[in-house]
Amino acid sequence: MSTGIRMGKSRSSKYEIKSSVTDNTIEGHDELFEFLNDDQGFESLFYKSSIPKALSNINSKKFIAVNSAWETFTGYKNKEATNVTAYDLNLVGEEEGQYIREILEKKHSLKSFEAELLPKSGIRTNALFSFERITIGKNDYILSEILDISELRRSKDLLKAEKDFSQNLLASLQEGLSVINLQGTHISVNAAFCEMTGFTKEELIGIQPPYPYWPPEEYENINVAFQNTLKGQIKKNINLIFKRKNEERFPVSLAVSSLKDSEGNTIAFFSTIKDITQQLRAEEELRLAKEYSEELVTSLRQGLVVMNVEGEIIDVNPAYSSITGFKREELLGATAPFPFWPPESYEEIQKCLVRTLAGEVGNFEFLFMRKNGERFMASLATSSIKNNEGKVMAFFVTIDDITDKINAQAEIRRAKEFSENLLASMDEGLLVVSIEDGKLTKVNPSFCKMTGYTEKELLASKAPFPFWAPECYDTCFSHYENLIKAEYHNYYETVYKRKNEERFPVQLISSQIKDEEGKVVAILATIQDITERKAVQRELNSLNIELSTAVTELKELKIQLQNENVYLRDELDLVFNFEEMVYGSAAFSDVLSNVEKVAPTDATVLLLGDTGTGKELLARAVHNISVRKDKPLIKVNCAAIPRELIESELFGHTKGSFTGAVRDKIGKVELAHGGTLFLDEIGELPLDMQPKLLRFLQEGEIEKIGENTTRKLNVRIIAATNRNLKKEVAKKRFREDLYFRLNVFPIKIPPLHKRLEDIPLLVEHFVNKFGKIYRKEIKYISDKAMIEMQQYKWPGNIRELENLIERAVILSNGEYLQLPQFDISDQTSNRPITITNLSLDEAQRIHILKVLEKCDWKIDGNKGAALFLKIKPSTLRDRMKKLKIKRPD
Repeated sequence: MSTGIRMGKSRSSKYEIKSSVTDNTIEGHDELFEFLNDDQGFESLFYKSSIPKALSNINSKKFIAVNSAWETFTGYKNKEATNVTAYDLNLVGEEEGQYIREILEKKHSLKSFEAELLPKSGIRTNALFSFERITIGKNDYILSEILDISELRRSKDLLKAEKDFSQNLLASLQEGLSVINLQGTHISVNAAFCEMTGFTKEELIGIQPPYPYWPPEEYENINVAFQNTLKGQIKKNINLIFKRKNEERFPVSLAVSSLKDSEGNTIAFFSTIKDITQQLRAEEELRLAKEYSEELVTSLRQGLVVMNVEGEIIDVNPAYSSITGFKREELLGATAPFPFWPPESYEEIQKCLVRTLAGEVGNFEFLFMRKNGERFMASLATSSIKNNEGKVMAFFVTIDDITDKINAQAEIRRAKEFSENLLASMDEGLLVVSIEDGKLTKVNPSFCKMTGYTEKELLASKAPFPFWAPECYDTCFSHYENLIKAEYHNYYETVYKRKNEERFPVQLISSQIKDEEGKVVAILATIQDITERKAVQRELNSLNIELSTAVTELKELKIQLQNENVYLRDELDLVFNFEEMVYGSAAFSDVLSNVEKVAPTDATVLLLGDTGTGKELLARAVHNISVRKDKPLIKVNCAAIPRELIESELFGHTKGSFTGAVRDKIGKVELAHGGTLFLDEIGELPLDMQPKLLRFLQEGEIEKIGENTTRKLNVRIIAATNRNLKKEVAKKRFREDLYFRLNVFPIKIPPLHKRLEDIPLLVEHFVNKFGKIYRKEIKYISDKAMIEMQQYKWPGNIRELENLIERAVILSNGEYLQLPQFDISDQTSNRPITITNLSLDEAQRIHILKVLEKCDWKIDGNKGAALFLKIKPSTLRDRMKKLKIKRPD
């Protein structure tokens, strides 16, 4: 069983040792305890001694008793030390302990053993140990004494250091040193002084004032200081101006001391001289830096508070006082909790303060309190101020009132939530593309539903985007690039494709998103699926663009009133708009009849006619009344494309196939797949390109530039030229086999001078067209001018006539058409430009009724109305059904 050991005084004022060790440890030591408690001599030598002493078992090395001086020196109380060894308490190291044990085994004592001792405080100290082996009763014990020699050790070290310093001072002193005797004669200088002034020792030793390093202008000041020194009025630091051997002046600081003999009499003076040029410059820079720092702190818009390492406020700037409402005097010297801490935030802010004082640097946000009790959110940034050795000298905290920032963030968050909810609820699709990397950064649910792609599949994709239809790449890229270059808000229609490859028409409204500096950062577009609208438009167009193939000759009306000179026709020619064409002549009616015949087929059509006769309009007519009308009509002007690019334009190319091929390009032939390809000016096609076109016409296959695979395409060809291809073949400028391939169904378009009856109709059409554009109402034209126009050859055909009428409308100021180049002098004989006020259907109905009555309602046959009207009997029946013409009973 373990019992305590403690030392205390008994009733008889004797010291008692009560066992604090185990029973078997104290067994056999009764004589020791009796001796310790009863022997008065030992009491005064052990317990009352001012020298730290301890008594330990020679075998177990455990302490049995220690005196109060030992307790004070080591920091361990008696009850902590008894029954443990010095090694258990880490008082001495293992090496020292082993050495002590070896000596005591051979000798009975060890005197003056110097070693380091580690007391309970953890601060090592130098100690002098003595050990004596004593016998009490039948047992041997070790009596140890400890002497603190730390001060003695320090004194020895200091004495040695001072001696070394004295020996090396002159050799290593960087400051100048000058020694003069009582007569003012130089008796010694060091190398640093010579280097400082530029004079040698020989030039300075033995000389008297004025010394060569005294500037003449400073003699008076220096001499006063010199005389005061000789009188014994010594000042520690004197600032003077010296000069170097090269006459350069420099500031110095002198520290003067006297050298005395053993009796205390002054025998000489020595001065240490320091060149303070850099010091003064540094002091000036420090002063300026301090002023700058003070002005900077004062002008800071952020609050600034400085605390010492104990957490006491030692400075605040005006901004901090302004933010919190507390005066600087109210905050200086304050410690936590500071008056600007709201009580409800004490615990949270206190944790941050502890971390800051521990050296942690960071940014925090807390609720602070103004002097009037108002709470506000503050942003804090903490840091420390360190000296050159890296030791933290103080802490500073900058503070910002972020109330407005938080309110703004809340407003932005609400706006963002509103925007996201708005986007989610929109029926139209929406997308945003970044200008920086060209990636899609935002799509709304409606757009995903519209295209069938998920948001994940679309985001980060680049042009051409997955929902772009390949056949529309050119128009999509063109619109996309225009939008990047300049602000663009136009409505734009194109075709997109769904994930299942289904095409659908869309309408886009695009605009730019700009940053605060006006720089375009993104493109925003809203997309509407206009499939249903397009279907409705096609239905309306089919109803409004009812093409009439019936062509009649207009008969001039006889002049009924000579004074009015009204231009009358005996018979009203049938006039109708066939794909934007105005005509009434039989010659052009034959052309349209051929168009009607060939359009439903897939036969290649060759349009032959002069420039300006309307070949492109006829090509569109063939396409629009064919079964391919819902597919694209792609036009290629063979004369307008550079020779080196025409193959790429027709058949396409792959990226990198030639210089400048920065991306894949789909050719016009592939874009026309399922539809019609219109090759305008085919006679201008380069001879080396003709075999490649011929191969496509024969095989229906193309091969892109840079690609080894062929593509099978279904394209109808319509070609047009103003050249005589037979003559071109004869001159070896056009391949004969290509000519035969194109000349499947040729249509010769008559020039305008062979369609004289169409001129009045065209004049009326163009006057109405340009009258609306230029906001003019022109009603009359000179008869003579009309006759001259019908006699003119019109080398530029309809295009020339259109340009003439536009120029005439611009020049006309009243109701009369002012025609340049034609006689308009006689305005007494005019005709109305508008031939009739009847609608087209009404005019057709009246004319067909007249012809049917003339033919006795016979439709086909030699004397039938169809022959007279020069249209097919089936066409006439269809027209009669549409116009609700029935034979009277």
